[in-house]
Amino acid sequence: MAGTDPSDEVFGDLDPPVKSAPFVLRPPFDENEVAEVEKQLCSAVQEGLQFLKDEGARKFKERYFAKERQTEKRAEESELNDTQDAATKNAIVDGQPRPYQLAFFEKCKESNTIVHLGTGQGKTLIALLCIRHFLSDLGDERDPCHRGRQAWFLVPSVALAVQHTTTIRANMPSFKVATACNTTSGSEKARDGLASAQVVIATHGSALDLFRHFADIFNLERVNLLIFDECHYATGSHGYAQFLDTFFHRMKPSERPRIVGLTASPIINVKKVSPGCLEQSLSEIEAKLDSRIVCFSDLGEPSKECLDAIERNVDEQLVTFDNRQVSFLPLPEHEGIGLHKTRVKELNQLKNLYDELGPCVTGEYCSDLSKEISISKYEGETANEFERMVSHLKALSTFCARQSEGREKGQTKKLVMLENLLHDMLTSGLDPNGVGLVFVERRITALALHSFLRKIQMTRRNDVGGTSSNSIRCDCLVRQSHQVFKYLGRIHKLGSAGEYEEIVKQAERDWLHQTKNIRSVLDRLRRKEINLLIATSVVEEGVDVSACSFVIVLDGIKTTKSYVQMKGRARQKSAKFFCFRDTGSKELTVPLVDAQNIDRQITEFLLQREENVAISGNVMHAVKQTAPVSVCESDALRTGEYSTDHAHADRRSAKSLLNHYFLSLPIDSATRSSKSAMKRHLPRFDDTSLILPAHLPPEIRLCELPAEYLFLRRKTREELLALMAVVRLHEHNLINDRLLPLGRIDLTKVLTKEVLREFPSPIRVGKRVSPFLEKNQQMSTMYLYSLSQEGTSFNQHRDVLENQRCSLGMLVLSKLPGEVSHQSFAFDQTELGLVNCRIHVIKELEICPKQWKASTDFYSVLINGRWRRRT
Repeated sequence: MAGTDPSDEVFGDLDPPVKSAPFVLRPPFDENEVAEVEKQLCSAVQEGLQFLKDEGARKFKERYFAKERQTEKRAEESELNDTQDAATKNAIVDGQPRPYQLAFFEKCKESNTIVHLGTGQGKTLIALLCIRHFLSDLGDERDPCHRGRQAWFLVPSVALAVQHTTTIRANMPSFKVATACNTTSGSEKARDGLASAQVVIATHGSALDLFRHFADIFNLERVNLLIFDECHYATGSHGYAQFLDTFFHRMKPSERPRIVGLTASPIINVKKVSPGCLEQSLSEIEAKLDSRIVCFSDLGEPSKECLDAIERNVDEQLVTFDNRQVSFLPLPEHEGIGLHKTRVKELNQLKNLYDELGPCVTGEYCSDLSKEISISKYEGETANEFERMVSHLKALSTFCARQSEGREKGQTKKLVMLENLLHDMLTSGLDPNGVGLVFVERRITALALHSFLRKIQMTRRNDVGGTSSNSIRCDCLVRQSHQVFKYLGRIHKLGSAGEYEEIVKQAERDWLHQTKNIRSVLDRLRRKEINLLIATSVVEEGVDVSACSFVIVLDGIKTTKSYVQMKGRARQKSAKFFCFRDTGSKELTVPLVDAQNIDRQITEFLLQREENVAISGNVMHAVKQTAPVSVCESDALRTGEYSTDHAHADRRSAKSLLNHYFLSLPIDSATRSSKSAMKRHLPRFDDTSLILPAHLPPEIRLCELPAEYLFLRRKTREELLALMAVVRLHEHNLINDRLLPLGRIDLTKVLTKEVLREFPSPIRVGKRVSPFLEKNQQMSTMYLYSLSQEGTSFNQHRDVLENQRCSLGMLVLSKLPGEVSHQSFAFDQTELGLVNCRIHVIKELEICPKQWKASTDFYSVLINGRWRRRT
């Protein structure tokens, strides 16, 4: 039967349409069965056409395509589950811990420890051993570190959070694991899930927000283990340092959870190497983490087996070039051609791309941009400005195509060197299983290179025919690729037109600026479905790509820390590390030799360093007490912090909380798009005072710093003024007990309290009011009052409504007091000026649940339109 279709024997001489019928599930069929199938098919078609005629196209699609969509959804879910299962399988740690890993683990059990091991040497496994130990019954219950119920694993990026979540779930299926990042911890349900989890993997920003604003749910008294991945960041004003200062160091030493720090580069951004400088940097990290750095030499004389296990030779090579050797005509200017001002700033990125990689890459990227870019509604770009933008991108693409026709084919020396190197590593056949990473500095470079290499490979595939195993299969991974230019998200371009579902799906697959799932991209790289990943620093730190055999740093080394981290991504034995350097460029980069020397000196210093005991304590210095505006503000200035029953703020977080409050206020989109206009709605700092925006009561707008604090540096003065303002807003019920802007429930409580103040006896008010209290109630009586608003800002609204013979209405559940009707109310609003409101005659209505829902939905549209802001 080889080489033939089995269905040929089954169907014989039947017509092709019957052979391809979608409901043919099993052979063989006799003539009677075929006749019955044709009869059912005709009946189904007639029924569908009649339904289309009677009910219309919309309901027809809802009825007849619902099953198809459900099938597609199940297929997508199945594919996603298969991908997740494969990722989980790849994350399982095989074999037993090595002796040196067990030795590090014993150190972590004894005291707070910073584990210093190179990349790929098993720090994550040590963390897994610690989690299992401190969350199990293996420890002594008298030890404070065994009284908690949670382990928190803090990471500096979402990519690391995704990776560690997969690893812990794969290796510890009995533990409940949850992830906290900016998109997964915003709802009450999500926070309940985090509170009930045994292991929480969180980005430092999410951890700070949760512990600050939801202290009744999240506090270190419930935590017995804190793990800081890439703990070298625990300095300065980083989120790690703020978390430790705000929550950890304020606890009694006997009640603190155990700390485990993980790092491959304990010192970052070192420019001058001296014993004193290195000792100061290491002592600062140890004091902040209340821990001691333990490296391989602290474990005694290593065995040959251990040395072989951790030894990894990376062949480091410097690739030099001079882009000045190739020159092209300058890119056409974009200033003064009638573009929106934000587009002018965006197009400057194309100039940098053109200078670095040449017209060949720039032209391909401009072609993609012209197809995917859409009008910037938020910035107020007009249709004519947008058309000029698209025309300019197409003109740039044409210009670059002409420049690419010359001898150099539109490629700079940098691009030529990269292409040759990728050919040697991936397509020459020397290493058929090679997998590489290309690190770039700018997002636009990663996206443009991805587009360029993808199109080259498609061209070669069409020329050769089929897919060669020795080919470049690339993808890119950057943060927020859709924000390189305004409105590059697919939804802004295509919308959600149901009649073009296939077109939309295909466009989504080919969309260059799509938001990609970090886990899925890395899993494809591990499974070698792709063999080249172009990335920014999103995968520079900690992300495990065990299949990686070479790393290319295209834009040079910026810091010693980035050198250590990027080199550490090359995990295969005899891996290669290539660093590009433009000899004709004046851009400041760290030479490869200098980075190697600094890394070696730090390693040698750690090996020879004498044992130091970290000194714990509060980093914040107290200042003398004074008596500013209120007692609470005085206490906040004295201690540098302010706490409520559910939240906590300090001077370093106060500015962020203050801006969060003012940006949540109702401001129209035109004002938000103008920097000068927005300044009127934000707090304004002076040398010794802070002026709050004009919509607040005059008596609370001015915050003046007492004389006792004027000797502090300007940054500290501003932080203390912001903390004063936060306390003042909370005292005046302008922010809630979580120190967040008032939500719907908070506003309801404040308004209800004011309204019911005059009543002699308490009145119970429900959270939600609906006229349909009974389950099967069909109609309900409502009262409608027409509402007119007059004022400069409402003239256009009134004209529009009157032209359509409409007016605004106020729908209420019960009659208003008689004196309210036909009355006018006038008030002076800061933004809108003088406003006059009048309530007119009453009208009694009988409405059904559908009408009630339409009214509430319309109200939501109005409120959301008024309060809309960029998110």
